[in-house]
Amino acid sequence: MALPTVGAHPQLGKLTLTAKLPRRPGVYVFRDAGRRPLYVGKAVDLRRRVRSYFTGDDRRKIGGLLRELAAIDHIECSSELEASVLEVRMIHELAPRYNTRTKDWRSYSYVKLTLDEPWPRLSAVRAPRAADGCFYLGPVGSMRTARRIIEAIEAAIPIRRCHARLPAIVAPRAAGPCAPAQLGVACCPCAGATPVAEYQAMTQRLLAALTGDPRPLLDPLSARLRRLAGQQRYEEAAELRDRAAALSRALERQRRFDAIRRCGALTVATPDGAWATIDRGVMVDAGGAPPPDRPDDDARSTPHASRATPAFPVSADLPLPRHLVDEVATITSWLEARADRIRLLASEQPLWWPADRLPTFTPNETSSKKTQP
Repeated sequence: MALPTVGAHPQLGKLTLTAKLPRRPGVYVFRDAGRRPLYVGKAVDLRRRVRSYFTGDDRRKIGGLLRELAAIDHIECSSELEASVLEVRMIHELAPRYNTRTKDWRSYSYVKLTLDEPWPRLSAVRAPRAADGCFYLGPVGSMRTARRIIEAIEAAIPIRRCHARLPAIVAPRAAGPCAPAQLGVACCPCAGATPVAEYQAMTQRLLAALTGDPRPLLDPLSARLRRLAGQQRYEEAAELRDRAAALSRALERQRRFDAIRRCGALTVATPDGAWATIDRGVMVDAGGAPPPDRPDDDARSTPHASRATPAFPVSADLPLPRHLVDEVATITSWLEARADRIRLLASEQPLWWPADRLPTFTPNETSSKKTQP
């Protein structure tokens, strides 16, 4: 059906670059005349996907991409899952100009709860410190998102908002309590009314909400959102909604990341007849049939520099490094979307998945919940 429009395509002559592409899963790399990577993509059928750029793909940047295109490299994979993971790794490695997704992983940030001081506080940081005893939520997409999550948490729990590191015994400030303490929205020691033990207990409640049941965080935000809407303070409600949504997304994703990382090593049979081994959320091996009890060498993937596991994942009890979050997100999304079609061949620890979804704070959430089983 697309053939009648192909003849008028301005880059039709470059269609010959697709002639040697296999009809197999894999990753393709568009390169310019200087062999610089322009775009990295993955496909279930490499030839069909790349040829679609000349027929039905009308995205705004495609014209410029095809004008610069001079060569197409490809790597065959054993399955769609392996292709999806390899795509993420190659985007990180090559940083192609036309890719937007997952390329800016160096800007990812964390929300840090400073448990290594008597009066813990929240802060947005670029990278976690190894084994410092603090709790890290994330990584999230940017420092702006991390600060928005902090504002949501502070709206639900009155944790102190001073940025200084305070000793166990805080002397009264000559200038008086800080502004949040004066307004009664924070339990700051500079106000002199909060014992250390009481503040530590509040911190532990916050930590339990971040790592387990998030209702002590999300329920107050939902109640306040309804109150602001009822008072027709719509701009404030919209700001609170965005902050609460960012917090809920971060908690939802972290729950799924923790589940697959704590599972340890697991091997799954994919719907397309291949298999993959995932260790703490990162793919460490993959191949075609037979299943990997003792897989033959020719069933394994062809070695490639980008297929090497990037900086093997740390313990599930430590924060997920920034350079691994896109791969773990890809794998968890893939497994969840195909949970009824994959087969679990081996698992180091029991694999469990959070059954309940956290509120998204979107306007149509109430109606969507009615349709969920």
